[in-house]
Amino acid sequence: NALVNMYGKCGRIEDACRMFRKMPARNAVSWATMIVTNVEQGYHMEAVNMYKQMQQEGLGPDKASFIHILNACATPESLVLGELVHADIIAGGAEPDVAIGTALVNM
Repeated sequence: NALVNMYGKCGRIEDACRMFRKMPARNAVSWATMIVTNVEQGYHMEAVNMYKQMQQEGLGPDKASFIHILNACATPESLVLGELVHADIIAGGAEPDVAIGTALVNM
């Protein structure tokens, strides 16, 4: 996770993706790191795809994943997905939170 994060922070998205794919086991932190990396580098649709893959693998997003995926959905073409993410947050029983609320307002 630390290497994926480092490559992401350095703008080396291909290296971050390569390290992520090589991980023998991925947890919620691994997925959140890739989602954050993609959003920060402007690859919003890739972040959305990572969010969907994370769910398909049976992992629930953590708070950081939700915040960053909502930021990735802050475009008119992604608004419907943002609404679905909001529904996921509610369905997951997340407590009201300033950071998530801010991400929802930004979206």
